[in-house]
Amino acid sequence: MFLPPEFKDQHARGIDSDVRKYTTQGIKLSSDYGMYSGGGNPDGWKIEPEFQRKKVVVDGLEAEIVSFGTRPTVSWGGAFDNMMCISFLKPTKKNGGLTIFASCKNKKDYATLEKIFSTIHFK
Repeated sequence: MFLPPEFKDQHARGIDSDVRKYTTQGIKLSSDYGMYSGGGNPDGWKIEPEFQRKKVVVDGLEAEIVSFGTRPTVSWGGAFDNMMCISFLKPTKKNGGLTIFASCKNKKDYATLEKIFSTIHFK
């Protein structure tokens, strides 16, 4: 995955998967790649405002991108108000699943996130 230079590595690490976190002034992005990763919970997010979902193909693999806003009564652990997630629907090649979850201050950042998601490449 390619990230623009303004994204700063937050040095997060997982126990049984490859967990990474990166931030800019307006975007918080985290990824989880491993045997128990992937899938997300898009059906659970249907109740969120402005929920949207679409199927995509990235590096030859089926994935789903989900975006939504948050409700004022829900806390997402310091996340910004606009959410976007890509989750691969089947295990990715030999290493399990991948989910990348991001929150952003402005919906205009969705375009940046989709461009980042399109650069995902599995070895």
